[in-house]
Amino acid sequence: MTTVMHARRRVRATLALLLLATIVCAAAAKQPSHNRFIVVCDDENDHPGAGNACRAAARAKGAAIVNDALPGHRAFAAEFPDTFSPAGVQQTADDLLKTQGNGVRFMEPDGVHWLIEDDLEEVIDADTPPSRSRKLLEQHRRNLAQTMPPGVPMADVDPSLWPVAAGGKKVCIIDSGYMLSHVDLPGTETTTGSANGGAGVWYEDTMGHGTHVAGTVAAVHNDQGVVGVAPSVGLHIVRVFDAQRWAYSSSLYRAIVECLTTGGAQIVSMSLGRSSYSSWEDAQFTRLAEEYDALFVAAAGNGGSSAYHWPASYPSVVSVGSVTASEVRSRFSQYNDRVELAAHGSSVLSTYKNGGYARKSGTSMATPHVSGVAALVWNRHPTCTSVEIRTALQMSARDKGPAGYDNEYGWGIVQGGAAIDLISACGCDVVECPGNSTPAPPTEAPPTEAPPTQAPPTEAPPTQPPTELVDVQFGATGPVAIPDARRAARSPAVNNLPAGYTSCSVASLTVAVDVTHANIGDVVLVLRHPTGGSVRLIRRRGGSGDNLVGTVFDDDAAVRIRDGSAPFTGAFRPENALARFVGLDATGRWRLIARDRSAGTTGTLDSWTVNITMECSRTDAQPTEAPPTEAPPTEAPPTQAPPTEAPPTQPPTELVDVQFGVTGPIAIPDNDRRGVRPEVVNNLPAGYTSCSVESLTVAVDVTHANIGDVLLNLRGPTGAWVRLINKRGGSGDNMVGTVFDDDASRSIRKGSAPFTGSYVPERGLARFDGLNAEGTWTLIAKDRRRGTTGTLDSWTVDMTMECS
Repeated sequence: MTTVMHARRRVRATLALLLLATIVCAAAAKQPSHNRFIVVCDDENDHPGAGNACRAAARAKGAAIVNDALPGHRAFAAEFPDTFSPAGVQQTADDLLKTQGNGVRFMEPDGVHWLIEDDLEEVIDADTPPSRSRKLLEQHRRNLAQTMPPGVPMADVDPSLWPVAAGGKKVCIIDSGYMLSHVDLPGTETTTGSANGGAGVWYEDTMGHGTHVAGTVAAVHNDQGVVGVAPSVGLHIVRVFDAQRWAYSSSLYRAIVECLTTGGAQIVSMSLGRSSYSSWEDAQFTRLAEEYDALFVAAAGNGGSSAYHWPASYPSVVSVGSVTASEVRSRFSQYNDRVELAAHGSSVLSTYKNGGYARKSGTSMATPHVSGVAALVWNRHPTCTSVEIRTALQMSARDKGPAGYDNEYGWGIVQGGAAIDLISACGCDVVECPGNSTPAPPTEAPPTEAPPTQAPPTEAPPTQPPTELVDVQFGATGPVAIPDARRAARSPAVNNLPAGYTSCSVASLTVAVDVTHANIGDVVLVLRHPTGGSVRLIRRRGGSGDNLVGTVFDDDAAVRIRDGSAPFTGAFRPENALARFVGLDATGRWRLIARDRSAGTTGTLDSWTVNITMECSRTDAQPTEAPPTEAPPTEAPPTQAPPTEAPPTQPPTELVDVQFGVTGPIAIPDNDRRGVRPEVVNNLPAGYTSCSVESLTVAVDVTHANIGDVLLNLRGPTGAWVRLINKRGGSGDNMVGTVFDDDASRSIRKGSAPFTGSYVPERGLARFDGLNAEGTWTLIAKDRRRGTTGTLDSWTVDMTMECS
């Protein structure tokens, strides 16, 4: 490392000259304009010609269209002359928004994202005399031969996880470029790219930041230099930063769309950010995540404070904090309630500009570790959705700090191998994973066999009796009328315990459905498990097309139901994974629930069939192993009683409609983390012993001058909760007659203030299905930004309960 120390002295010797040059050139350096706005136009369906009118209105006020037709969105960037004062620009924007009929729907400053600053600790590159540089690089590569940076094993990644099939999930890196000629980085056989916003060609990198990030993700395993977290993964590079180290929000948006479309990536890695919130950006990240099933990963920030950093702090983005090699929070890493995962980010060795290497520190360095891990996990389980991969990363993270989630480490240090194993064991929907089954208590026989010292080992097998796979088919044949825009049709079918078995659990299943309906886009289908858990098969897909004909819902199908078209024929992956039922008791009364959610047309549920593979335990497993002289065989008959008692455990049920809630107004404190929490008790109706949630909707009225500050959660008696809205609507006001309904035709994320009518909430209310309905329900309302206040005027739950 002697040559490195010489390099450091050389850097210190020239520091004064560099600083002077910076001061002299600062006046000439390109600076971001504060007169630049994102302009969103009215929907052409509601206002024909809105796009042209919108642009004409902006030009009439002196604006130049500088980033037109932002892809996939009815918006553009407009820049007003530098002669406008800040107050003058704001007044012009206000005038455009207030003018009726000009097609302008929304305006917001086109904010600036900066390349997140990091600490450059050590550089070995070609900025020394050629012969000396070559000698240094060769020595460095030899020293690093087959050496893995510590962040890779820290992330629970080993070489067995590296193979990735061609055409798999790609990582897109939005940064300062990529040194394509670097010997330790993938070439064009697996890497593509583009430039954005005039930043320069993607395959060069004058700053080295993007090259360092790319090396952490995918530096090749070639017996020299360094190796990345996922050296076989495909990359797409979008260069948005030049020497100025900043880019507009509209340029970042274009870069993300480039990643998801031309780049073909579903994981987007961003070591960049801004310190101010943008409602437009928030909405676009959410929309793009949903439309492209994308996973966004961003650096939490290097301020070493609790301040939020964007885009990392948007709900649809994974915020990554940094830890040292000792696995403690790096001094510079942000700590707040948006940090989701942590990874190695202090003194990270990776590829650098000019074909060299560097040690750098920052959350910029931690972020690509998480992006690389996400690629490995998703490529191993490609049928999972981005939300399911994100959840698996959270649940498999290695906990640090206080038990559970905390602001410094989030859910913990990302773990690639553990996440892969978790999904392998549980299926994609790891939240509903039944976990390890508890073995039968070994406390019955040991007391009677205590004297024989060899008895305990012989007792172990009976606690896990041999199982067999049993295939069965059950369902119901109609037709069953599906009421128009009314209560659902419910078709039950009982799966009985096969003779000769004591219990059966679900190993796998598919569901075949036939529906006759002139507007299949009205229909929602849900499969309900005997214990109350639900899986949504289809939710209002197919538009005005008709029918489901020979439609099979299968987690392993090649096509998602959301990507199909009516009439749906063949196999499709359902809206939610059927793997939710794996490991649960397979016997009892299953139900297929069909709802028509829009008035005008009717239809019928003609048939539904579950093809299920069950893992069953035989009745004779334990008695055949019991010694003939001992008592347990005399107790065997009672162990066969449960099958004959199964029907009484499922008494007849009835559907009961109830309504409950709270009327205010109740003041919502300004910028208060706890907010207000009005409660109401849903009592058990007379004549019933228990009630569970069959379905529910929530109506809310809120008066607030800036509804974009407001967050609403509904919490049930069991502690389960659902987020209804998370700071949507920007600076618009109020929620008036707002109804949260899983089967609404539009998402709250895509609505605009004032919110009126029905919306799909941030998270599905189906979370409550099958849970206890009686007890205390709570509506939690929070204002999360300073400046305006409001009131929770009322909230009402309309619930259908299934009562015994």
